[in-house]
Amino acid sequence: MVLCWLEGACPSATVYTVYMLSGLICVCIVGSPLEVSQVVNPTEDQVDGVHQRYIDHLVSLFEAHKCNYGVSQEQHLTIV
Repeated sequence: MVLCWLEGACPSATVYTVYMLSGLICVCIVGSPLEVSQVVNPTEDQVDGVHQRYIDHLVSLFEAHKCNYGVSQEQHLTIV
């Protein structure tokens, strides 16, 4: 069981600090919404395109905030 509380607000790119009962601290960065059009039967290319936009958004958030949390400028997010 994890008990936690949050600090932060929720507009566009917001930082949440989660304090867990175990004493660990987890920082969560919430970015702006990713606009996606609903497609009833999307093609594989359409799904891949949205997936790539999502990955690009994650990498951008990581690069924008990493130095605030002890990650060096030389460190980059690798998604496999």
